[in-house]
Amino acid sequence: MMRDRVVQIRLSHKFKDRNARPSSKSERRFGERSNGTERTEIRTGQFKSFDRQRSTDGRAEPSTRRDNNFSRMKSSNSNDDQVPVSIPYTTAASVFLYGANPVLAALRGKQRKAYSLLLTSRASNNPTIREILDHAKTLGIKVNEDASPRLLDKMTTAGTESGEPRPHNGVVLEASKLPAPPVLALSVPNKETRRVQLTLDSQSPEERSINGDRSSLRFPSHRQPFVLFVDGITDPGNLGNIIRTAHFYGVDAVAVATNTCAPLTSAVLAKASAGACEAVPIMSLPKPANFIFDSRKAGWQIYAAAPAPTSPATNSRSRADPNAAQKLTTASLQKEKPLVEQPCILMLGAEGEGLRSNLTVKADYFLSIEQGLRESRSVDVGVESLNVSVAAGVLIEALMRQTELTGAQLFRQTQEEKMF
Repeated sequence: MMRDRVVQIRLSHKFKDRNARPSSKSERRFGERSNGTERTEIRTGQFKSFDRQRSTDGRAEPSTRRDNNFSRMKSSNSNDDQVPVSIPYTTAASVFLYGANPVLAALRGKQRKAYSLLLTSRASNNPTIREILDHAKTLGIKVNEDASPRLLDKMTTAGTESGEPRPHNGVVLEASKLPAPPVLALSVPNKETRRVQLTLDSQSPEERSINGDRSSLRFPSHRQPFVLFVDGITDPGNLGNIIRTAHFYGVDAVAVATNTCAPLTSAVLAKASAGACEAVPIMSLPKPANFIFDSRKAGWQIYAAAPAPTSPATNSRSRADPNAAQKLTTASLQKEKPLVEQPCILMLGAEGEGLRSNLTVKADYFLSIEQGLRESRSVDVGVESLNVSVAAGVLIEALMRQTELTGAQLFRQTQEEKMF
């Protein structure tokens, strides 16, 4: 009896300090499970929850109702982010334009078929967005003014190499592809109607519904028509910038070699063009070399962008040898008026590679940009060329310079005639 009492006293003394950590697995505290999956501590009368672990058989141990409620409150937003988002397509060929300016330009241009407009709740505070809403309601477009930002992110991620969403300003427009009829050749310009007839390739009914029924190009009265031809521009950002530059200078159309250039359906292209692709006529070229050959037979002058010449340029206009096109620079072109005399096509190739040989052999002139003189003491950082979109602006301006002066003179003459 005395021995049992001694054992009890020793045991009670042993567990007197319940906050002390047990020294071995056999000495567990009250509330601690044998499998180590969950335990509670008694500290100053409060319960402290530890992270729930999985049992040895892989199943999660049940937690208290209080823990469940807390977990639901804490992870409600994170659970929403894990729900898959599906993109609603009105048609299988729909494209998604993003950003306030490209979307507004598409609605103003009315070249595309607009299916739906998606806005986040915060986007409506932007004045441009409000104008977009007005256009959409006038055109009878379906509008969602409380679209999920995650949905818009996924729409702008589609088709990007990085897989990252693009900056969309909280606005996305679902629309048809950019109209770009397939053109085989350009005809002789009609000076009376100020139009150029297009020889079109065959199209399916679906393609015709997207590209429309455009069969001619208009050009201004003070000059001959001017078309920009691009080949090998695979970066949609560069192609969009070129279209933007062409629209700024008043080029009549941009012809794109579809097999070697970035797709015209790219939303990156539309964003980079700042909406210019919705205004300037775009032509797709299924047979670029034949297009140049047949258009040249119709009297179009062909200029090929080329690197800076190593010898002085000549202004000779001989066509005796088509393989020996004459070399011009932007400086020597100042004395010429190419668009006053004949319609022109300017060909641009890829950076580094330039134009393909089957195109350069059909050129009448090689047009290059003269590099500015630098001091011999200046640091050589290896910059010997321009970005293709910048070069496009310099070359277009050189060809258009004299015609714009002529146009201004004609405008002044017309105003003076009205005064008398």
